[in-house]
Order: sequence, then C-alpha cells, then structure tokens
Amino acid sequence: MLHPPAAADLSALPPERVRIHHSHRAERDAWAAAGYRLEDDPAPAAAALVFVPRAKALAHALVAQAARLAPLVLVDGQREDGVDALRRELLARRPEIEGIAQGHGRLLWFAGGAGFEDWASAGPRPGAAGFWTQPGVFSADGPDPGSLLLAKALPARLPARMADFGAGIGVLSRAILAREGVSSSTSSRRTASRSTVRGATSPIRGPASAGRM
Repeated sequence: MLHPPAAADLSALPPERVRIHHSHRAERDAWAAAGYRLEDDPAPAAAALVFVPRAKALAHALVAQAARLAPLVLVDGQREDGVDALRRELLARRPEIEGIAQGHGRLLWFAGGAGFEDWASAGPRPGAAGFWTQPGVFSADGPDPGSLLLAKALPARLPARMADFGAGIGVLSRAILAREGVSSSTSSRRTASRSTVRGATSPIRGPASAGRM
C-alpha cells in the first residue's frame, strides 16, 4: 500500500499480508497503531496499491514505484484529487488498463513493469528561490505566500535552539537560521528541507519527527 490515508478502509485485507509505505508522520503513526507493518523501502510484492495524492508529481512517483515493485498495480483515487487526469496519462502508457468508477472515485489496475521510469522521483533537487524540493513535500513548487509572511514576521532574535516540524522545503528553517541567537536547528526528516539549509552557518542537527520521504 503506497500512501493510504489514515481513513482508508483496509478491513477486507488480512493485516499480516499488508505492508504500508507512507511519508507523512500522522498517517504512519495511525497505521502503526492499527497494527500494520510499515516499510520505508518497500520490498517487491504480488500487487501494489497506490492511493492517489493531490500532488501530481507525487502521484507519478508512487505509480512508478508501484510498477517497479509489483506485476499488478492498482490505483485508487478521487476525481477531486486528479484521478481522471492520471487515468488519461496511464492510458498512453498502458492502453490495456482496466477500471471501475463509482461516485467521485475510480479504481484502476494494470500490469507493472517498465515504462514509468521518467515518473520516478529523483529525490531532492534545486527548486525556486534556492530552496530544495521533492515530490510530496508541502509547497513543493516554491515558497508559499503564508510561509514567506511568517518568515518575515519572525523576531530578529530567537532562542538558541529551534525546531521546525513538518518543514516542507525549509522556508522557515532557513529564516530561523538567519536570526540572531540561534546556535542550532533541528530539522524534520524531510530531505528537501535539510538540503535547503545545509549551507547555513548554524549547525543542523539530526532528524526530529516527520516521516521519511
């Protein structure tokens, strides 16, 4: 299972046969508490089910990962999250794709294997305004107006040690490290945000909380 929301109903599946991969801490904690096994680096499986996220680049990366891991790929998504557009893209690569639609949702299935290599995530990469980004992080396309306003509103002097949880691409982390008084910053486990602030003069300490991407 790739990126299942915490509210997903998996009751029809035996938990001992289900492995879950998710990059968001809240969902990871919810699935772990429900007794499911989580994997940061999923092993090959008989089938891989992708739950479509709203971020298009992340949806592509998850499909590519599923196609690499399993001979059967299933895609479950809502129209409001872009599953119809994703289906059209998939048809260009897998004309034999099958599926069903009900209400605002759609379930697709097709053969895994080659053909999605260009959709795979290459990991953190330089983005807008010097921020590093990768599929699935908050504000992946560049600094969002709200974070920029908050960064500008930070006081000139801050406590010596600061933590930025769910740091996204690192807009606030970089602003924090530029303030007087800060001697260290603990970044979350978002590789993109840590790459953004890696060149700062203040030391960056290890992962804090968020699930690994």
